[in-house]
Amino acid sequence: SRSQTAPPVRHVQDLASVIGHCDTAEALVARVLEELEVRCGADHVAALVRLLLLAPYGLTPAHMSRALGFTAVNEAHATFPSSALAVVLEPLLWESAGGHLSLLHPAVLRSPAIASRYGLATATTTTTTSSSSSSSATSLVLDEAALAVAAQLARFVATQLPHRTASGLPNRLKLSCLPSYQRTAGLAAESLATLCDLGFVVAKCEAGMVEELLDDFVAARLRFAGTGAEAEGGSAGSALDWTAFEDVFQLVLNWQSVLRHQPGQLASLAANQPATLGVAAAAARLLAEAETPWLEAINRPETRGRLQWCLEGHTSPIYACAAHAGRQMLVSGGRDGQLRGWSLASGAVLFSLQAHRAPILTIKFKPDGDSVFSGGEDGAVHRFDTRNGRLLQTVCANMGHIQSLEYYAKGRLLFVASRAADQPQGTAAVAASRLTAWNLEGQQVFSSDCSGVPVCVAVSASERWLLLDEVAEPAVSLFEIAFSSTPGGPGKGSTASNTSLTLESKLRIAPPAGTSAAAPQFASRERSVRLQSLAFSPDEASFVRAEGSSVFIHSVGSATPTRELKGHRGDVLSCDWSADGRFVASAGQDRLVMVWDAAAGTLAHELHGHSWSVFAVRFLASPNAATAAGGAALPHDLVSCAGLWDKRLLLWSLAADRSEAEVAHPGEAITGGCYSADRKTCVTTGLGGSHSLQVWSPDTQLSAGSLPGFSRGGCPAISDGGSMLFCVTVKGSVKLLQRNDKGQWGAPAPALAQRLADLPLCTGDLLLSPDNRYLYISSADAVTMVDLATGARTAIASSSSSSG
Repeated sequence: SRSQTAPPVRHVQDLASVIGHCDTAEALVARVLEELEVRCGADHVAALVRLLLLAPYGLTPAHMSRALGFTAVNEAHATFPSSALAVVLEPLLWESAGGHLSLLHPAVLRSPAIASRYGLATATTTTTTSSSSSSSATSLVLDEAALAVAAQLARFVATQLPHRTASGLPNRLKLSCLPSYQRTAGLAAESLATLCDLGFVVAKCEAGMVEELLDDFVAARLRFAGTGAEAEGGSAGSALDWTAFEDVFQLVLNWQSVLRHQPGQLASLAANQPATLGVAAAAARLLAEAETPWLEAINRPETRGRLQWCLEGHTSPIYACAAHAGRQMLVSGGRDGQLRGWSLASGAVLFSLQAHRAPILTIKFKPDGDSVFSGGEDGAVHRFDTRNGRLLQTVCANMGHIQSLEYYAKGRLLFVASRAADQPQGTAAVAASRLTAWNLEGQQVFSSDCSGVPVCVAVSASERWLLLDEVAEPAVSLFEIAFSSTPGGPGKGSTASNTSLTLESKLRIAPPAGTSAAAPQFASRERSVRLQSLAFSPDEASFVRAEGSSVFIHSVGSATPTRELKGHRGDVLSCDWSADGRFVASAGQDRLVMVWDAAAGTLAHELHGHSWSVFAVRFLASPNAATAAGGAALPHDLVSCAGLWDKRLLLWSLAADRSEAEVAHPGEAITGGCYSADRKTCVTTGLGGSHSLQVWSPDTQLSAGSLPGFSRGGCPAISDGGSMLFCVTVKGSVKLLQRNDKGQWGAPAPALAQRLADLPLCTGDLLLSPDNRYLYISSADAVTMVDLATGARTAIASSSSSSG
């Protein structure tokens, strides 16, 4: 009755006589398939059933017949209009079933009776939810015949359907179906080759399928890594190209926010990858074949750097993050109170929720990874299920501003460092600055007021020692923890009345007498107070603390540091010690992440990538612990997060086989640049970090020198041949540098320096005339023209000029 043309009465009568009495969907489908066997042959019908089970709808009858060589099915299909069964078979076998019957839905075909009839085994899995209810799902155990059909279909789609239609638009059918067909058929080598094919990847991005593309990468890794699939779908014993796979996956993952809005940029982004990566050469060939213009980066790194992944999604600065290697999971918290869970295996978002009404400042996993705690400036500490982000409990509330959390497993307690909330005049403070401890039933078992403002608390691995960092009245204190619990005992419903916790002071490190620390700025546009500034070594013999722009290593029990790690050009906001004890990591306002050799006290790695203050840096609990046999190791050793203009999580690798990539403008935002008139020299300016100028030779794409301290962020000016460089210092004064025969920059000749002495301050850009005769200087209220031959200055425009 739903077909476009109502079937004749005799067809309905014939249909009734063929189907007979079928009281279930399974019985009706079985009867239809029996009739089809008579018309097409049992072997063809068995292959068709496998095809319907393995492939989603979307391919036309012609596609499936060509893919499988079903001449008998094709001939039978031609006779269907004159058959009563056409009413059933047409919508069941060849159409999407939208608005029609869908009796051949995979759920029906997976019934044990039908599956066993066609040589397919089924497996039922039962899932029990937290409410004790259960649900079951039936999946297929594919036999060789089923895999052969799936492989035949996948190879047909791969070879016979183009990436793009005749009009040049992406072929969505192929782009959507091919990766899933190849995974279903177990074609490991072909699946990875498809995802490494830049033509396929670019077309899928242009079709607006970036999220689906990332899912394809994740699913391929889960399907084939460690399965011994190297010999399937390719020559026996052939190795899977996991390196190329990871290169393309990392490219799409790191630039996904750009590709969602400008998918056509993927090829040029790939071409600007390090030349040592195959993806760069493949992209260059693709662009050349398409004769597509693209922008080539003159500061393209020559080697793969230590930055592995860039996770984007937060819409506000990220103040806290924590990683759990066993769960392969990362949790981050932002200034807007948003809490996000990420997969370290795929980079996918596991959950995202509004956890707090104010900035999240601290995150801490339970050791088993089942749950995670977060604390924020709304005075609350919440506990969430790491599987789905569900709120399990509110441990405490109305605690002022939560600065730091630390879990004490021996007593199943949570240490909470909080400061008094900023209150309007005439209202009482919610809480004083204090260190408290709470059990998981939400009962406070310990409380101690602090003389300063606590910003970080850390507990040693054996849970014997506790460190507390305070600002305002700055000091770092070391305590020995004494814990006891009466019969209820930890883990057995212990309460505040049967739990005893004391902290015995062993050490206090305070600034030297007579020194004064700057008042901490908590309520500013961006934080300037360290958040995660303490860490113990794994053997508990030492600890590390951040103070100012330095990082200090102390022996436990000694107020005198054994080493001072100096190198940051701004306050250090976070530090951590690696699980193997080899490295100390630090990060801060200079936008750099520095990794130090803990034993030698030397800088091992300087990591560039953030464009704003780095608020947290954390080692994974077990670097490179999760290694997939037969596939690539999870390469992340370190995670860092930053704020304001950045809002990203960066994951780093410290593997020995990764050489450091030369970076221009380390820790700076590139804000300006200019060419010389003859286009043979280029200069770029950096803002932040060391405020450096970088001089380039565009022809060779090589740096011709870096000049720290000579950039205020605006455009400089350079003469033909690159011999004279005019720049603006951080204080706004205009300086002239000249390059000698050895390529070194220095002061100009005395006569020229005298002519150009006392130039006006510059608050904007510099401009050099094409003949190199005049220099133009822009300031807040005027533009000044300087004659370089005579030194004469003329105000050619000003805010008071009537000519405008």
